[in-house]
Amino acid sequence: MERSASIRGLEDRLKDAPWRFTPYGGNPHEYIVSSWSPECKSLVFTVRQLILEGGYTEMFYRTPWQYLDIGDHHYFAGTGDIAKADREFPTAPFVLNRKPLKED
Repeated sequence: MERSASIRGLEDRLKDAPWRFTPYGGNPHEYIVSSWSPECKSLVFTVRQLILEGGYTEMFYRTPWQYLDIGDHHYFAGTGDIAKADREFPTAPFVLNRKPLKED
């Protein structure tokens, strides 16, 4: 029960975040960057941790990416390998992306 209340609070924070749209490479999605504000940083790293702990992997252009579905969206990091990004770019701003879940 506590986890679902936590997810609901997270969904509200995600809904209110200052998402920006990009048509990047024919893969339209929205994104936020950890360096935009303290709230963005908190939100980006909260979802990043959830992706690492319970996300799933899918291929995108022959690269494995880690995803997590929250509410009506897929969330994914600004790089396919989150752990590698930490090692190679430890002080770089972190990007969190999202796309609407497809309705079947």
